[in-house]
Amino acid sequence: MILAAFSGAIIFSLGWARCVGHILDSEYGEGLPLTISLILIGLFCLYIPLKPWFTYFRQLRKQPHQTEQQQFIGVPWEQVAVELHHLSTVSYIGLRTMYTLNFMCPLPGETDKKYLISLPVYSKEEGLSLFELIRNYMEHGAQGIEQTAAAKLQTETADYTRAAYRQKMQEMRRKNPLFYPLWRLWNIVTLRYWAHWYLERDLDVLPSQMMNREEVVNWCQLLPESEWQPMSDELQEANQRVRALYAAGYQWESEEVRSVLQDYVRVS
Repeated sequence: MILAAFSGAIIFSLGWARCVGHILDSEYGEGLPLTISLILIGLFCLYIPLKPWFTYFRQLRKQPHQTEQQQFIGVPWEQVAVELHHLSTVSYIGLRTMYTLNFMCPLPGETDKKYLISLPVYSKEEGLSLFELIRNYMEHGAQGIEQTAAAKLQTETADYTRAAYRQKMQEMRRKNPLFYPLWRLWNIVTLRYWAHWYLERDLDVLPSQMMNREEVVNWCQLLPESEWQPMSDELQEANQRVRALYAAGYQWESEEVRSVLQDYVRVS
């Protein structure tokens, strides 16, 4: 892909330069087939690294769009399943690791359908701490959640933002000044800056705008304790068993903790 991008940029530039020469000299006969061939070959090579973007936007148009008639659906907390997913991939900039904290909620009136809420996190520690923060809030209210691990967790800066991209470019210029122009050209060809802008808008700007909507603000108001849904005996027992295992030094992925969670899933 890297070779195709650089080759396409060079071949297309040569073809475009010849095309400009034909226009300035008003000569369109001799050499014109070669010029057209260079431009077409260059465009084809450039299409290879850009093809994933075209595929992404083609699939995006097929997704249902949000409408102004959105409705908020209340789901009982005990019917929500939570999973922490670990994703790793190798890209041209090295190994990339990502975690997502996923909440699977049943659709009211649909026994075999669920919808997924996925929150990006940057480490297993952050994901599990965030889950404990949300769980404590759902089960005990806002009182005391500042004492949870997530309230004190210091995580790394998001690497998808434009600020992170500019910082990466500065590091490349300082560490590899000789290859920096090639690196810069590669990022221009692959629309790297645009990708950071899009991710920042999708993960930071749009959710922030959504949370400031009047209906969302009203829906997020605290409920009086008289309207709280009491926890079931099974959930309280599972929480006590898990807390005891945590106190004994076991972790989330320990077989003993997973066994307790599986027992609760079977009971609920």
